[in-house]
Amino acid sequence: MSSSPLDPANVAAANDREGPYRKSVLQVDDLIEHGNSLSGHERDVCFLNLGGKEVRFATASAASGFDSDGDGRALAPVDWDGDGDLDVWMSSRTAPMLTFLRNDCAVRGDDWLEIKPEATAGARDGIGARVTVELASGAIITRVSKAGEGFLTQTSRWLHFGLGRKAKIVSVQVRWPGRKEETFSGAAPGRRWILREGTGKALEAAWKVSTPATGAARNNEMSGTVHARCGSRVPVPLLPWLALDGDERAAGGKQDHLILINLWATWCPDCSTEWKNFSAHATDFEKAGIRVLALCVDGIVPGGSPGDPAAHLKKLGAPFPAGRATAATMARVEQLRAHCWGVKWPLPVPSSVLLDREGRLLSMWAGPAPAGEVIADAARAELGNEAFHDSALPFPGKWLERPEPLPPLGLALPLMENDGFAAAREYAERAAPVLSGHREFGLFMTWIGDRLMAANQPADAVKAYETALAAAPDDLTALNNIAWQRAAHPDEKIRDGAAAVKYAERAAELSKHAEPSILDTLAAAYAQAGRFDDAVATAEKALALARAAGNSALTEGIRKSQRLYRLRKAWGR
Repeated sequence: MSSSPLDPANVAAANDREGPYRKSVLQVDDLIEHGNSLSGHERDVCFLNLGGKEVRFATASAASGFDSDGDGRALAPVDWDGDGDLDVWMSSRTAPMLTFLRNDCAVRGDDWLEIKPEATAGARDGIGARVTVELASGAIITRVSKAGEGFLTQTSRWLHFGLGRKAKIVSVQVRWPGRKEETFSGAAPGRRWILREGTGKALEAAWKVSTPATGAARNNEMSGTVHARCGSRVPVPLLPWLALDGDERAAGGKQDHLILINLWATWCPDCSTEWKNFSAHATDFEKAGIRVLALCVDGIVPGGSPGDPAAHLKKLGAPFPAGRATAATMARVEQLRAHCWGVKWPLPVPSSVLLDREGRLLSMWAGPAPAGEVIADAARAELGNEAFHDSALPFPGKWLERPEPLPPLGLALPLMENDGFAAAREYAERAAPVLSGHREFGLFMTWIGDRLMAANQPADAVKAYETALAAAPDDLTALNNIAWQRAAHPDEKIRDGAAAVKYAERAAELSKHAEPSILDTLAAAYAQAGRFDDAVATAEKALALARAAGNSALTEGIRKSQRLYRLRKAWGR
């Protein structure tokens, strides 16, 4: 049963991330990002009309090139190369999103006809005009001028008629939308004609032959590689790795050079080919300011028998430092790819990421990375933001409206969730200029503050809470947490009664004085500021709410605090 909201006006329910509809959409998105298909990888099909008295068809899918397993959306038939037969543009949800199939079947000069109706009333294109061609054989062929056909697809304005060999045209008639039928003379097979309303005579049209579009030429000695340039400057979390002696290291962050981090295996033939290519361009890498870090994935990625990374690179003549990748290395690179391009299936071996001097992503290669591409992409680090964005596109064009840069908080949150606190804190500090605009940045910094407090770093924790509130002034969790630390922390350097009251009163106001834990904090803040009568009264309200909620632990804690305030004492003193 569909979980779509039945009321079209109920937008809130549709956008609720915890609601059944939004959860279902996110589950579908996740399946697609893991490489699944909406069509179940059903291959497209093409059927050939066998002709004859019986209506029979045979599949010609593979022979014709139609048998793609992408999520197909629509076909746009058009005589693109001007040879009298219909070629096809195919659109798909998955790459390649646009495919051109040229029809190279033999065509006689007189077995086709193309007509373009032009109206004089209403829209000139004559959408809805019905064109009928009658042949001497008695066959009648009808085509209708349409504004589009298929999903988000515009078909050609030219109506194509397949006539058969030695066909003779008896008449051509057009029924104009909402008007009378008109007969046209002069149309002959093997040509293109314009039928202008009210003239009654077909006008032969000149035809400009179009050259089929092709992809950009690639000078790539290595096949099977997906080369993706990042369109916005996305800060990359530190990537942990192990030196060959077992020391823990981290790659990325701010540095005085660009870095190419390559994930490879000793048992991988493509990796060996790639390293020979890298070695031949070692001087070019140095001139471009690129340092290469070779991280071996033996034992992490399924494959052949593990080998000796240093010995293997030496054998290949690769003058680059080597180490070992960890499971966390692979996870963070895969998260990076998923964040930037929405792809969640496992990385191939080899794979590479190129980072600028600020530790931001320039490019990624899934498969062998040609040295020439790496060096060319290094120059992107010096581009302005718009030029950087444009350089990531596969073809030139004009922007109607540029998309917003990728919000990198999607990379920061997994660090916290997977116990990468040190990396998450470093990432938060380095990427703060771009992280701070995200709606969940306040929550992220509150988590940082909580972890710092648990690690007995109260001064840094308070700074994290303040950063959270600068981004989200009404974040209840951050307000309550910082208020409690300012009101009750054992270290007098952390305690500040006036600040505690400011934060706690705002939290109480936002929660409409209905949350016992927040009122407990407010009472502690009043006591720290020397307002003991207010502290006792506020604690009494918190006590009543905690009892009503059946929270015995909180009730006992508030009762203990209230006794302290009645003695004119505050926490931490």
